[in-house]
Amino acid sequence: MLFRYVSEIQLPGNGIFLLVLPDGRGYYRKGHMSAGLGRGLLNQGWELITEPDWEKAGWEDPRAFVWKGRSYFTNNLLDRCGICDADSGHEIPLPLKGKNFSYLPGSQLSCISWFNPLEIRTVAPGPSRRITRRPWSLFRMPSQASWRGGTPGVMIEEDLYAGFGHQTLHPSGQLRHYPFLWRLDLRGPLARLETRVVELPGMWPLCDPTCVLERGGNNYLITAQSPLSWFSEQPLRTAVYEFSWQELFEQLGRPDLALSAVIDAPERI
Repeated sequence: MLFRYVSEIQLPGNGIFLLVLPDGRGYYRKGHMSAGLGRGLLNQGWELITEPDWEKAGWEDPRAFVWKGRSYFTNNLLDRCGICDADSGHEIPLPLKGKNFSYLPGSQLSCISWFNPLEIRTVAPGPSRRITRRPWSLFRMPSQASWRGGTPGVMIEEDLYAGFGHQTLHPSGQLRHYPFLWRLDLRGPLARLETRVVELPGMWPLCDPTCVLERGGNNYLITAQSPLSWFSEQPLRTAVYEFSWQELFEQLGRPDLALSAVIDAPERI
């Protein structure tokens, strides 16, 4: 089994979209019908000790990453995305339209703004730049809107990133979000993007990966899950799964399972 269910994290009220920084600080959306973030500390027993007096109003569906030794959490509000320094509180608005960006914290801060066609945007330092290339095999990734969002990229090695997103489909008229693994290789003259839909034990119909957390040498994927489309009164869950990058990458190499595309991107970020 590629993923092992570990725990379910309880959030106050109907909170959802928990992200956790390496030091255990966690940020989450306080309610799925309104924008506003809460904060807490995740202990070793997968219990979030919340700060009831802390709130970031107007922000939603956060993500988090460490870049150049500093920790950041993000706002995912449509056309108003930004990042916030978790220590100083300094906000940095992003000069980008849209949402569901997959951040790539490397020598520069970049993000995947689209998976198909692959679009990588630089965020900082300096002005935003864009690389856009269309995959050679569009039928392997059938529509640009269905592959999106998810965790920030984890740098496996210099210019090699991996993370998780969600694919949106409507089988038999029912909305579903399927998590997928992605790996982006920027080490050569071509950018190579590989993806594969993955199955998580006991996942609900809508399953959105939010962050990857390393603890005690093990990797964990935190997800936001719901049974119905977003704007519905419903139960929500935050589930945690353990996994191995090596095992997942071995699965990417299987031609019967991999959904991959090579994108001609001679420019460098």
